[in-house]
Amino acid sequence: MNSRRRVNSAVRALIFKMQVAKRILLYAAVAVLTFLLGVSVVKFGRRTSQPTPWQVLLSFQNQDLNKLPDKPSHAIQSAIDRIIGSQPSNEFPFSPRLFQAMTNTDGRTRYVLVREQPLVSIPGEPRVRVHVFDLGGNLLTSDEFSGGWRTYVTGVSVVKNDLLHQDALVVDGEYWIGGHASHQFYVLVSDRIVPAYFERDGALKRDEYLLANASIAPSIH
Repeated sequence: MNSRRRVNSAVRALIFKMQVAKRILLYAAVAVLTFLLGVSVVKFGRRTSQPTPWQVLLSFQNQDLNKLPDKPSHAIQSAIDRIIGSQPSNEFPFSPRLFQAMTNTDGRTRYVLVREQPLVSIPGEPRVRVHVFDLGGNLLTSDEFSGGWRTYVTGVSVVKNDLLHQDALVVDGEYWIGGHASHQFYVLVSDRIVPAYFERDGALKRDEYLLANASIAPSIH
């Protein structure tokens, strides 16, 4: 009798151990499956969650876009083409120079994208395009104007101008021969780029506003 009880007890213990082992295996299988599913979801999310063109543009804020390596240069150009539209194939390309926030005369924050078509021949001029966006990435206005007759654009920036008490877009240039540094200062009146003043060799100049072949600044209609 005692021998039979011991056998029954051993059998029950064995069955219990087998049940525990099965549960452990089941839990382990569920844990492994959950982990694999989680990894797959993360990888799938990484593949499918691509930044929008506006997000790409925002990632290049406050940089000298004229000096980007090839890969980021292609990335920002692709984003610009998707937002604004690609340039005609017969047009000499405009290259991005600056993307930065700028406060307009109403105190509202806008984003300005500045692109340049460089000086390629003499006589000639560089061309500057300025696109103004709201904070959501909606294009508000676009303007194009000269960067200065027979002048190379050497820099583009947005600065707080002490004379204007206002953010100013500054287009720096240099005459093709003999130096003569120039600076064009623009402000955002509502959502339009408007000239404030022009300097050459540290002095205020008026001829760029008056001479047909040396005019700067967008035409306001």
